[in-house]
Amino acid sequence: MRTIPEPQRQEIEQYISQDLDTLYSVLDLIRSSQEPVSYLPGNEIVRGIAKFDEFVPLLRQKVCEEWDFCTKRNDPELSDTINLAAEIADIIATSIIGFPPTLISTILVKKGLTAFCMCRENQKKQEKESHNSRK
Repeated sequence: MRTIPEPQRQEIEQYISQDLDTLYSVLDLIRSSQEPVSYLPGNEIVRGIAKFDEFVPLLRQKVCEEWDFCTKRNDPELSDTINLAAEIADIIATSIIGFPPTLISTILVKKGLTAFCMCRENQKKQEKESHNSRK
C-alpha cells in the first residue's frame, strides 16, 4: 500500500469527520457549480444522494468487481478508514470526473462497503476452502 500524501490524508480526515448528510450536501454543491442553472438552496441532501446514485453502477463495477473488495476487506491495512478511502479514491479517480474522488470514496466508506458490495460473511471461508481444494 502506498503512503498517502499529507494533503490527501487531511482531506479524507475532514470528510470522515462529517456526517453523510453533510457529504451529500457538498456533493450537490459541487454538482450545481458545474451547471449553467443558478443554485437553488434547499434539498441539497436529496440532490446529493441523487447524484451519488448516478455513480453507483460504476462504483460497483470499479470497487466491488474489478478491485474485488469482498476478498480484500479483511486486509489489515484497509481496516483503517483513511487508508481504505484513499485506496478507493485512487481506483475511481479516472472514472468520476468533476468530483473529488476522496469525497466519493469517503461516502462509500461511511455507507459501508461490505453492504454496498453485497459481500457474504462466509465468502472468505469459501474462498479459502476453494483455494485449498485446488492444491
